[in-house]
Amino acid sequence: MLFPDFPSHFRLMLFSARVPLTASDQEQILKTLDEPIDWEEFVRVVCVHRVAPIVLGGLKLAAPERIPKTVLRTFTRITQANSKRVVQSTLETQRIARALQQQGFQVTVLKGALLSELIYSDPFRRYSVDLDLMTSDQDLDRQILCMSDLGYELVMPSTKLTPRRLRSYSRYRKDFSFKHKRSGVMVDLHWRLFNNVEHKANLLAQSCVPMKGKLFGEGCYMLAPVDQFLYSAAHGVSDAWIYLKSLIDFAAFLRRLTQSELEEAIVRATKLGLLPQISSAIHLAQAWVGAPAVNAPLLLTSDAFHQSMYRQVVDELLKTEFAPNRLDITFATEFRLEQHLVPGLKGTLEIMGRYIFRPRVWSTMDLPDTLFGFYAILGLLVPPRMSRAARSEVYRGIEA
Repeated sequence: MLFPDFPSHFRLMLFSARVPLTASDQEQILKTLDEPIDWEEFVRVVCVHRVAPIVLGGLKLAAPERIPKTVLRTFTRITQANSKRVVQSTLETQRIARALQQQGFQVTVLKGALLSELIYSDPFRRYSVDLDLMTSDQDLDRQILCMSDLGYELVMPSTKLTPRRLRSYSRYRKDFSFKHKRSGVMVDLHWRLFNNVEHKANLLAQSCVPMKGKLFGEGCYMLAPVDQFLYSAAHGVSDAWIYLKSLIDFAAFLRRLTQSELEEAIVRATKLGLLPQISSAIHLAQAWVGAPAVNAPLLLTSDAFHQSMYRQVVDELLKTEFAPNRLDITFATEFRLEQHLVPGLKGTLEIMGRYIFRPRVWSTMDLPDTLFGFYAILGLLVPPRMSRAARSEVYRGIEA
C-alpha cells in the first residue's frame, strides 16, 4: 500500500505533522479536508501515534476553521497536559542527574525534551511519556539504591534481583524501568542504547558530549547531534516505526541537518554498518512525512532491507486499523525483526539468551544463585510474553 491509498484521516495526520509546514503541505491538508474525514478515527490515530501537539500546530496554521471544535479542544487539552509533563520531567531529570552525579555516574539525556528542543526549537512539541537517561552498567545495585532514595521503585524487572540475576539482566537487557511512588513519573535508566550487545548502534553511546544550555543544568551529557540523528533512525527501525511519532521526529531532524552534517552521518552510518537502516528511514520519511530530497549516497528504495521494513510497517498498520500497540507485538515478530537488524549467529544467541534468562522465569521459580543455571531449562518451558501485562499496567495511565 502506498501513501495515496491510506484512509483520509491517516493522511491528514501525516500532512499536519510536518514541521515546518510548507505552503505545499498546507495545500495538501486543504485537499484532504475536501474528502470525507472520520473525525473519531482521526483523533484515535493521532493519540495512538502520540503526535497531538504537533498535529494541533499544523491544523491551526493550515485550516483551523475547518476542524471540528471538539477535535481542537481534545488536542488542546492533550497538549496542555503534555506541557505540564515536560516541565515535571525536566525538573525530575535535573534532580536525578544531580543525585547520580554525586554518586560518580555520568548521566546522558536521551530523547525527550532535549530532542524536542534540538529538532523543533521547542521543548514542548514532542509528546512526553517517560524519561530516558543513560549511565553505565557499573554498580547497578548502587544506582537502584540511589533511585530508591529519590522515591522510585523498580518496576521492570519487578522480580527480586539477586547478584546473579542482576548480572544476567544487565548482560541481555539495556535498561531498568522505575516509577515514582507519588508522582507516577516513569524513568528508563539505560546502560546501553539497545538490548542486543551486537547491535552496531550501541557504539553511538561512545560519542557523548557535554550538554549545552540550561534545559537540564550543567554536568549532563547528550549524544553528539549527528549520532543523535543516527540513533533516532536506529531506534525507530528497531520498533518498525510502530508509533509514527518517531518517524515524524526523524523527518524534522533530517530537515534541520546541514549538508555537511548529513554527509558526516552517512559516512558514520556506513562505517557502523547502519546504512541500510538509515537509508530506509530517510526513504520512509520522504514518502510519508514530506522529508526533503537529500544529496547523499543512500541505498535505493528497492534495497531488500527497505522493502522488508516497509512491508512490516504497512502490514502492522493495516492489521491494527492504523492504531498499533507495542504491547501486542509477539515475541516471534520481535525475534524476526531483531534478526533482520542484527544478523549472524552472535546476534541470534543474544536474542535467545534474553528469552531464556528473563525475569518472568525467575518469578515462576525462585531459585538461589547457586542453581541459576537451571533457568536455562525453565526458560524454554515458561510461555513468552506473559510479563507484558505487568508493564501494560505500569504505563496504562501515561499512555492513555
